[in-house]
Amino acid sequence: MEQDCSYANVFLQVIGALVLVAWIYRTFKSGLAIVWGSLKDLVLRRDWKQKYGKWAVVTGGSDGIGRQISILLAKQGLNIIIIARPDDNLQTTADQIASDYGVQVKTVGVDFANGWQLYSFIQKELDGYDIGVLVNNAGILLKIDSFENIAYNEHQTMVNVNINAALMLTHIVTPYMKSRRKGLIVNIASISAYTPAPFALMYAATKSFIYSFSRALTVELRDSGVKVQTITPSFVETKLTKKMHTSQLYHLTTVHLDSFANSLGIVIGKTELTTGHWYHAVQHTLSSWIPIEWRMKLFEKVSMPVINGENVKTN
Repeated sequence: MEQDCSYANVFLQVIGALVLVAWIYRTFKSGLAIVWGSLKDLVLRRDWKQKYGKWAVVTGGSDGIGRQISILLAKQGLNIIIIARPDDNLQTTADQIASDYGVQVKTVGVDFANGWQLYSFIQKELDGYDIGVLVNNAGILLKIDSFENIAYNEHQTMVNVNINAALMLTHIVTPYMKSRRKGLIVNIASISAYTPAPFALMYAATKSFIYSFSRALTVELRDSGVKVQTITPSFVETKLTKKMHTSQLYHLTTVHLDSFANSLGIVIGKTELTTGHWYHAVQHTLSSWIPIEWRMKLFEKVSMPVINGENVKTN
């Protein structure tokens, strides 16, 4: 009997050690990669034009996180192609970036909600440019409400913006990057990719697609010289999350846009998977310990105060 207990104790200790090693690896892998990438950039002193290419494409780059990413890339000396809705923000952002950072800025005004017919036009607009970086940032959250209360065309719009834009832009630029054996594709997913989100189920489902698509593409392109990075932020204070302001949990978990942008400046291109901000990394680690059913219940509580609120759209 004592020998049986001894074997059981050894078995449990081995299992515990394996779980601990797996947790340490998952928790600190990204941070170590960021440190290592920063050191390499410091030692090699390669500018981003040399490292990737002269131009960066940012979808939804005229506002919110996309605008901040466009600025970050311009600071690195890259010329920027912003693809976003043709509104006042698009030209204002383009003019400001060109003026402040002395780079060329091209605008492509399209609404990704309009579907597949856009991409032959977009491909022609990108032809001839030395595209070294693609940031698939375009995203939309139309409404927080129950599934059946959201019209079919609104569901289709979310698929067009949140999924098809990333899918098609990646398909357009990848062959060129592979032919040069260098490039960086950054896909903005969400922490909601890990948890089904009642009353925002299409948003979470589309972000799960981006996460899965991006992580698999990382493996496919690993030997091609093209890097793929997946970013899974929690709440960032933008128009997209504006409706959640009524929730106390929102205020506890949200990072200000400027703080998130500063953090992105450190992590972009450094690691395959990151939340983009240390505070979001803490949230992800803690939430991973919570059963998924409890996480869904928590999101339900966050959503209830804002159900049937006004629509908020963003690229």
